Amino acid sequence: MRIILATDPPWALTANSKQMAELAHRLQADLHTVYWMPTWGFSNGGSVTWEGIEILPGDDAFGNEIIKHHVNAYAAHLVITRGWGKNFPEFGGSDFASWAWHPDIVTRKILRKSNRIVAVSEEEAKDLEHESGVLPVLIPRGIPKIFMESTLDVVPSNTFRHNHGIADDAFLMSAIGTVDPHWKRMLDAFKIFRDRHENAVLYLQTDMHRPLDLLEYGTKIGIAPDSVSTPHGYQLHRGYFDETIAAMYQESDVHLVPGMAIQPILEAMACGTPVITTERPQAREVMLMDGLGAMVPPVTMHEGQPLLDIEAWVDAMESAYEFDETEMARHGACCQMAVTDHDWDRVYEGYWKPALENFEKEEKDRNTKIPLAVGQSIDKRTTAFLEDMGFDEELKCEIVRKTDMHGNTQDERSHNAHVTSWGEHPNIIKILREDDDVFGKYSSATERMVPLTELSDFTPEQAEWILSDIRAGLQFMHERGAAHCDINPRNILLSDTKKVDDTWVTGANARAIIFDFDFIQTGLDPAIAWACDYDPLRIDVLPYAVPVMKNGIATRGFHRVVTHVRNLPFDKSHATMRGDMPYQMIDGVGERDPDHRWEILKPDVTGKRVLDIGCNLGYFSDRSMKEGAKSVFALDRDEHIVQAAKILHPDTLNGNVVQMDLDEELPKGEFDVAFCLSVWQHTRAGKRPLLDLLKNIPVVYWEDANLTKPDLEQMGFGVERLARSERGRNLFKLTSRVKEAVHG
Repeated sequence: MRIILATDPPWALTANSKQMAELAHRLQADLHTVYWMPTWGFSNGGSVTWEGIEILPGDDAFGNEIIKHHVNAYAAHLVITRGWGKNFPEFGGSDFASWAWHPDIVTRKILRKSNRIVAVSEEEAKDLEHESGVLPVLIPRGIPKIFMESTLDVVPSNTFRHNHGIADDAFLMSAIGTVDPHWKRMLDAFKIFRDRHENAVLYLQTDMHRPLDLLEYGTKIGIAPDSVSTPHGYQLHRGYFDETIAAMYQESDVHLVPGMAIQPILEAMACGTPVITTERPQAREVMLMDGLGAMVPPVTMHEGQPLLDIEAWVDAMESAYEFDETEMARHGACCQMAVTDHDWDRVYEGYWKPALENFEKEEKDRNTKIPLAVGQSIDKRTTAFLEDMGFDEELKCEIVRKTDMHGNTQDERSHNAHVTSWGEHPNIIKILREDDDVFGKYSSATERMVPLTELSDFTPEQAEWILSDIRAGLQFMHERGAAHCDINPRNILLSDTKKVDDTWVTGANARAIIFDFDFIQTGLDPAIAWACDYDPLRIDVLPYAVPVMKNGIATRGFHRVVTHVRNLPFDKSHATMRGDMPYQMIDGVGERDPDHRWEILKPDVTGKRVLDIGCNLGYFSDRSMKEGAKSVFALDRDEHIVQAAKILHPDTLNGNVVQMDLDEELPKGEFDVAFCLSVWQHTRAGKRPLLDLLKNIPVVYWEDANLTKPDLEQMGFGVERLARSERGRNLFKLTSRVKEAVHG
């Protein structure tokens, strides 16, 4: 395969780059073609190779833009990223395959549907699965051979101590990594220990500037300056190679891990060195055997990390200090035995290689499947597939099989079982058969039906029964404390529907049926369950939303089905806060309730000529005609909104609603009543031209966030403040003094 690796520059000697380098060389040895894209530090182009690997330039956005072009230019089969996932927001949902190796919480949410997530421990796998709903691939951290072979004395004995001015008979404790809030507590523990043992020395292998802060703190609490050692500035800048780090572990009597790092625990144990760390789940996975060091329970959690117990750490240091040579030798042998499976060769052969082989098989199998997303070409990346299985003699119907290539098989299976446990409902999909395919992926068979996304140009009658059926199915779920959370036209099927001469025909027994329960939430209050599907942008229900909603990528909810079956072009409109959500309510969903506004305004329109500026979906215009208005002229700046208003109100607004840009022209004619709500802020010219126009109309309903009653009176209006709108703006009824003067 052609594989692009995306992480720190290989020459940076960071933990990310060193782990990726170990993988890169083994991929090359397996005859894969490997490219490396640094996510920082190489963005100006040029031709560079590193140890036989072509280096591809990144960009200023951690490779997010250029990576797509690299994939196309080099026909890469797979991208493997390592590092903090917040730096790779565009990788999720891409048309190429990417594996996120050691991602953070941002990546967990973004990569739900189109990528593999690689977990480095069982505990991390549980966290990733809980956050994303994806079943991760478990591939443990690897330890380079230089640490596994530490007993061979890769550097002369005591070289590390001599280079750093540490006495041969000193009791040396070391710590390595990025400084976190708990390193000062480690110094507190060392101070107590050092007061008891004058030969104790602490070596801090970390960023050059941060040890200065720690040294200042050490001086403040009275630690002798000669008892703390840090890297020489030149050495740190040049970089410490694995040989030097291995020597540090070898020549340390104890290695300290005060924060959340795991790699130093593995490397120190491989070198036979005792480890003291704060107890936490991932540490327990590594230090499973007695005598492998000390895991000290934290006193509490601080900023998401376990806060070390100072007194207990001192006790652990004392225990290590009492080790004799025999105990130390036994301890070292146990440590090395415990991390044997983390040897990089074993990790590659036992985990990476089988995972990549399975990936290659799945990619070949992918080409035989039909994407679940209608209209999506076979070369587009997707994870859910439908296979038409034909007529099933046992079930006596046409069936299809859904397979999720990268979803959480346990979740899908348990969710389907949960839905089945409720009993049958005519508007909820019936699972006919469940199985695991040859790749171990869970699949489920259902009756073959037509996806709602394949239909368009619905009649009002079709829209009514489709929406009624979906409401019935959702009510059935909500009463049982469950929310679908992913309601959209893709997840609605129609039964008794077929294509005849390029026309979709629905039979007398046609039903709209809800399916695809990957994201259902159960155990909810029915009111919260209702909001998850009908009002999904509410703050109190967003925690239950699908990842694309949590990250602002797209919305889900009943409103998306409403706009689809009502034939409304909302995907092209920019006139609403959300491109697919109506501003005025339709079928009970939308940003604003126009019925409520009408009741506040109580407009008298009978026999009047009405002007509706910024009509949006035409509610006020349509209501005015139904209340007996003589005529209505409606306008909006968005052509797709105007088209939607005509579709929704064909009898009242088909010929008297127009597209008009108020910055280019203003409406002309004689009017008795005008609505001008939530309009002025969308015009470049502001309020003045509108108010000058409206002075010629006897009654105007106006919404304002800034102008007060005295302001409007000073401009020549009679003003009655009616109420505050749902947006907290003043709603005014303005009467024209210009008209009063003319009639007077």
